[in-house]
Amino acid sequence: MSEPIPTELLNCRITASSYTDELLPDDEPSSFATHLPFEVRQGDLVVARVHALLLRVRLAEKNGVSPAELFDSVDQDVHELYCAIFDQETENIRGDIAEASDFRDVLYIESVKVIPNRRGKRLGLHAVERLRDVFGEGCAVVVLKAHPLTLERSKYQDAINHEVFFAPFEARGDAAKGKLRTYWSQIGFARVDDTDFMVLDMNDESSAA
Repeated sequence: MSEPIPTELLNCRITASSYTDELLPDDEPSSFATHLPFEVRQGDLVVARVHALLLRVRLAEKNGVSPAELFDSVDQDVHELYCAIFDQETENIRGDIAEASDFRDVLYIESVKVIPNRRGKRLGLHAVERLRDVFGEGCAVVVLKAHPLTLERSKYQDAINHEVFFAPFEARGDAAKGKLRTYWSQIGFARVDDTDFMVLDMNDESSAA
């Protein structure tokens, strides 16, 4: 039986905070990577921010762009994601990570930040589950990184530049990563080898339900 949802989360809404794209995209590899920033609001209060990246592998391939070229076109973090989950000889997602299917796209949850007084209420889990359900259709996997945000590694300023988002986690280093792996495993994410990446196989009905 699933855990009851805290009452204060019942009136939360997730909204796209901004979206920009070319009306007529070119054939550059990066044009097949769509950035999806979201806010979770409780009334007027922003209680969480989530940044996702939809890597449209199938569409890229139809336009002559390989998965390696697509992932390399974004940044070093996404390049490392490619190296972690793809067989670089076949350019398919590794068979031990996702069941074979016609699905090729990857939804990468780049960052999740919850304000301090809303932590411990599964808010991050609910937000990622919702994005999985809405944007994971056609994806082979949903991936995230079990690594606490810091000023040094935050890609997006809106995740760190407001005082309510700046309270750090109590745990540090490997302890923090271990807590995050335990947290995300509650909704089916599994660690990829000895990396910080965790993956959810969308072809596995038990994990994507």
